[in-house]
Amino acid sequence: MGLTSEQQKIIENNKKNLIVSASAGSGKTFVLIKYISNLIIKKKVPLKRFLVLTFTKAAAREMKERLLKTFLEEKTSTFLNEQIDEMPSCDISTIDSFCEKVLKQNISKTDLDENFSILDEKQSGILKRKAFERTIEDFTENNSEGFAEIFFAFKKNKDLIFECVNDLANFFDSQEDEEYLIDYYLNNSEKIFKEACTNLNEKLKNEFLKTSLLLNNFSSVDAVLLEDYKKLNDFVYLSLSDDFIANAFLISQLDKPKLSQKKIDFENQQILKNAATKEKEIIDFCKQFDLSSYSIQKQKTAGLPNAILKLYRLYRENYIKAKTNFDCIDFADCEKYTKILLGNHEILKDLQANYDYIFIDEYQDTNKLQESIIKPIAEKGMFMVGDIKQSIYGFRQARP
Repeated sequence: MGLTSEQQKIIENNKKNLIVSASAGSGKTFVLIKYISNLIIKKKVPLKRFLVLTFTKAAAREMKERLLKTFLEEKTSTFLNEQIDEMPSCDISTIDSFCEKVLKQNISKTDLDENFSILDEKQSGILKRKAFERTIEDFTENNSEGFAEIFFAFKKNKDLIFECVNDLANFFDSQEDEEYLIDYYLNNSEKIFKEACTNLNEKLKNEFLKTSLLLNNFSSVDAVLLEDYKKLNDFVYLSLSDDFIANAFLISQLDKPKLSQKKIDFENQQILKNAATKEKEIIDFCKQFDLSSYSIQKQKTAGLPNAILKLYRLYRENYIKAKTNFDCIDFADCEKYTKILLGNHEILKDLQANYDYIFIDEYQDTNKLQESIIKPIAEKGMFMVGDIKQSIYGFRQARP
């Protein structure tokens, strides 16, 4: 595979701080591997001086295989043979695996037992569910009013409550200062509720604008299609206020648009079909909110958000206890412990000294906590490749 002129410029540059942003299929990872192999083959930089991070074990494995293939295609030398021997133990891995390595090398500087184990997703899922069931029991007994609010808001669906708590865990696990954020949200729930309503209203108005732009392309004079167009256009020109709750309530009461099935004009019917799909999505979006006066009042006075955060905090305590009982941690804990360890000047300096080059593949998938781990180590700079439209780890609160 040959290089484009843009790819050639990237590979020939001498900067250690570089971000390469390109769409899927444009050869970003190919350029990354080419850049690394050039540094090793032409500039004789040892493989052990590289830290290369990606987001799946499969991607890390493939990167090693492609690098090895490149080495084997070169004329053999003592230096290249040494790099091939280094391949199994080199630092081309996921961020989780790198954090696990740092943690195990510095286990004596933590409160963990040296024989700790790391839960896989299935194991952590089982422990999380047990911790949640224990939390529901404790919360019902000690905070019956708060639980009643949550139970009512989630329509008595315990699975939905668990999903909400899990989403909160995923969010807080990705942040640098979890405890500070929880306290901030507890003390500012009413303000946050108002800001959320403002943001949701902006989203709603933007969706209306997108639908309107779709309908602007309609040009048929057929009477049947014009009738469909009028129904869709009336929806777009609903009078929306600055009150999200009032808007959402109004829209949630509307019927989803139904179009004529008669085949008349494919191009214009496709325009109407796309607009109708958009309007259905808007109605579904508004229907998902509990817009009862009781629920809204509880949210405005911060009762419901605070109850959920208190439930989450208790859940987190029970989950930590469960992990402690089994001498185990999960991958989120690995990252948190690594972040703490980097506060040790000696550990940080050792890691900085270990690497001359740091590369991050699929950089759009990093979250705040991971970024706060990588950046201090990358004292000499980072080479990052990614695509903002390609993030696969939204559930880990990645910020493309």
